[in-house]
Amino acid sequence: MQKKKGRRPVIPQNFYSYDFVSMAKKEKVAFLRVKLLVLEQIKQGKGYREVARSFCVDETAIKKWVVRVASQGPAALRVAPGRGRKCKLSKGKIDEFKAAIQELQNKRSGGRINVADITAMANEKFGTNYKVKGMYDLLHRINMVWISARSKHPVHNPKAQESFKKTL
Repeated sequence: MQKKKGRRPVIPQNFYSYDFVSMAKKEKVAFLRVKLLVLEQIKQGKGYREVARSFCVDETAIKKWVVRVASQGPAALRVAPGRGRKCKLSKGKIDEFKAAIQELQNKRSGGRINVADITAMANEKFGTNYKVKGMYDLLHRINMVWISARSKHPVHNPKAQESFKKTL
């Protein structure tokens, strides 16, 4: 018995003006590449069911992609901002939070702060309930990059180091 291919989709005419293959080649995000390749198969005249089986995607999702691209263009395939869990710090407190991190580092007499220190400070000072993993995500979102020189011990002696280098 032959498998059903599904009925041919009814697609608006402006859908055919997009070159999904070249867009997929330039796309860096994997799930968007898959969406673009699925849409290329639909554009070539394959049925929703057939394409859904070959790409392991739900038929209704493909139908929604087709409608969205036909009405808003390929940019509508991207995940809209604002989805997912919201930040526990308000946008107004982000600058204050960055300043508090810098202050925490400046107070340290030797070594450097770590994410556990920042998490404890944020939970205490800002009344948040972050865990270490969530703090890594927050630091990434607010573009806090930790690239620093090797830390100095609080009781290091530069003169002793120089005399050691001379006698070596």
